Amino acid sequence: MMAKILVVDDETDLEVLIKQKFRKQIRSNEYEFVFAYNGKEALEKLDEESEVDLVLSDINMPEMDGLTLLSKINELNPLLKSIIVSAYGDMDNIRTAMNRGAFDFITKPINFEDLTITMEKTLKHVQQIRDTLRAVKENNILRMYVDENVLSFMGGQEYESKITANENIEATVMFIDVCGFTAISEQAKPDVVVHMLNTYFDAMVKEIIAQEGYVDKFIGDAVMAVFRGEYHLDRA
Repeated sequence: MMAKILVVDDETDLEVLIKQKFRKQIRSNEYEFVFAYNGKEALEKLDEESEVDLVLSDINMPEMDGLTLLSKINELNPLLKSIIVSAYGDMDNIRTAMNRGAFDFITKPINFEDLTITMEKTLKHVQQIRDTLRAVKENNILRMYVDENVLSFMGGQEYESKITANENIEATVMFIDVCGFTAISEQAKPDVVVHMLNTYFDAMVKEIIAQEGYVDKFIGDAVMAVFRGEYHLDRA
């Protein structure tokens, strides 16, 4: 599937250089590049262009700089990941960029081999997030066992923004299942088992969300959830 990449830089010769360096990927429909020359124009492009997968942005630009653009992108689309291009050794701006949600960074002068590896890594991460969110939204088990209000919340922007945040955290991962479920499922009638799972999943998902946890996946009769933030172990 072709990846669409928005390049934001006020140096016009970068457009020519990128088209030259990635000409094979462009011809084979692996990459499509869109170009903007400052942060303000980049936001306009994001409004016009659907399905942008990645933003590659310089920091120092007129009208709107790359750091301001990063903040706007996170508000606009939490799934959209950014790579920042920074001057070598400019650790203050690099640190600020990472704190504002940049997925990675490269330094000038651009090493295109390094850029290619960084882009591939970022695009892979974006696809993994999309696959996870799609699985949550399309999960037939969830639809069978969890009520519509919970599903609506899990499919909403707030939930999506939180689970796609790019950060290193301390967290508690919880697995919980029905004790003796195999024996129960072998002995009880199917409708009894379905009703039990219905009640169990509905109660567990509501409580996990109430304790500010996030449902990661269902494994048979088990629920895997992640708790982070203050007192994450106690809440789990």
